[in-house]
Amino acid sequence: MKAVGYIRVSSLEQVEGESLQAQTNEIKEFTKKRDFELVRIYEDAGISGTSMKKREGLKRILKDSEKGEFDCVLVRTISRFGRSMVDVLTNVDFLQKHEVRLISMEQDIDYSTTIGKIILSVLSGFSELENEQRTHAILSSKQERLKQGKPSHGRLPYGRILIRETGEIVLDNERAERIRWAAQEYLQGKPLQDIARKVDLSAHILAKTLKEKCGDIVLVEMQDHKKLKIKGGIYEIKVPRLLENHVIEAIKDRLNFNRTHNRSDVQQYLLTGFIRCGKCYRPLYGIAANQRRNFYYSHPTKKYQLSKRKNPADVKVCEGLGGHIKTLDIEQAVFETIRENTLDEVAFQQAIQDSLPDEEYVAELNERINKNEADLKSIDKQISRLAEAVAGGHLKPETAGTTDKKLWDRKSAIIKNIKADKAKLTSLPDLQELKQEAEQIRRALSLHYGSEEHFLEMSYDEKRQLLHFLFDGKDAMTGERYGIYVDRNPDGSFDYTISAKLFFGIRTFRNGEIDAMPYEKQKGKQKVTYIDRNKGSFKKQWSL
Repeated sequence: MKAVGYIRVSSLEQVEGESLQAQTNEIKEFTKKRDFELVRIYEDAGISGTSMKKREGLKRILKDSEKGEFDCVLVRTISRFGRSMVDVLTNVDFLQKHEVRLISMEQDIDYSTTIGKIILSVLSGFSELENEQRTHAILSSKQERLKQGKPSHGRLPYGRILIRETGEIVLDNERAERIRWAAQEYLQGKPLQDIARKVDLSAHILAKTLKEKCGDIVLVEMQDHKKLKIKGGIYEIKVPRLLENHVIEAIKDRLNFNRTHNRSDVQQYLLTGFIRCGKCYRPLYGIAANQRRNFYYSHPTKKYQLSKRKNPADVKVCEGLGGHIKTLDIEQAVFETIRENTLDEVAFQQAIQDSLPDEEYVAELNERINKNEADLKSIDKQISRLAEAVAGGHLKPETAGTTDKKLWDRKSAIIKNIKADKAKLTSLPDLQELKQEAEQIRRALSLHYGSEEHFLEMSYDEKRQLLHFLFDGKDAMTGERYGIYVDRNPDGSFDYTISAKLFFGIRTFRNGEIDAMPYEKQKGKQKVTYIDRNKGSFKKQWSL
């Protein structure tokens, strides 16, 4: 009789000693004792028996059985053939249709006989039950580790390694330095693709790592398992930090910026992504005219504004600037204003100081966090006492239910407030880092802005790097985006507001003059003009 063997082992079973070599040896001994001709042995290494997925060895047996190359299939036990009763019975029927028998060597049972089929049904059921119990135990163990804030399986986030002897997660210093270098290069304006190649990662993986895997908390999701009635969830794993929060937030902002403003002709429009309408705050976009001899910034059309909302009736349509703005005019005006605000070292240092949050604001945030954390402890005690009262029979569950719900609602609201205030604190700029970066920019500007000729020699990448430094992110105090906000006046001049990390100011551009007399003052109006951004956050006044 011609026979083939089938051996299978999952990763976990291999650890437990259910090796492929042991199964192979048993098949050879069995065929020798029974005087069978062993044609070949099929195998599935490291593959689960719960389904037919990835079981290429078993699939080849079924296919070869149609050719009549062998008369029986030998397995150590029925669990090697499969742990799903439906799959086992289906595959045995398939083999029988092609006059191929299935023999379990350990039980010495031929499952092609009537009694064999009865035993097969029982054993397959037990095998499936055993597998479910095994799976339940594994998943429960993983879930318990996740609840304790420990990694349960798979690889750790990039740049961390596990010391198995102590269970401690530590930094992989070499990889950590790579990521810190990559973050610095990206924030300095280098292309993500180029950086990714140098650190041996794909651009997608590098972006995901920089954005999601560099803090001290990593979120791990465990899926629900309905059949085993295990409810999953999202768990926090504590790991060593690779980057500070403000760096991670800057990277997120840059990634979002580059995804939104990714035109291939962006070098024609230096201020793309930074220049916005002063009325509706939408980004202006670049257009070309006269066979691409002239370039302008323009406001999104009414049709475009309506197309970006699910319900056009809810859209507040902005009429825009009433025309286009020449790219060269506004770009020269903006960079000259930046130059004037940075070359004066005394004024520049004062601008840095003014850009930092005042002590009262920081103290107010800390005081609010401390108060909310104290309230949180008080609520936890009240919930605990309420539960004890119900358990001791001093309070009816239905009576306690309403109070319990109110306490949990209050707890949820307080936790939300604490997280929001802590996020504001972490987003505040670091004084020392800001000073260092600012001084580097100031020195670079001094070099390039020494004369008009030097400015013209400044490369596109250098200019964009400068713009990113000044305008990336949002004002920590107000939450508003930094940028260049433009409004057109009735006389054709336009006001441009520069809201940057280091300074804020409003100027008027008219007939080539970058700091012309404001329209209101020209008309004899003595009121102070300011830009009011929604919540009044930009009510910094323009000195007339």
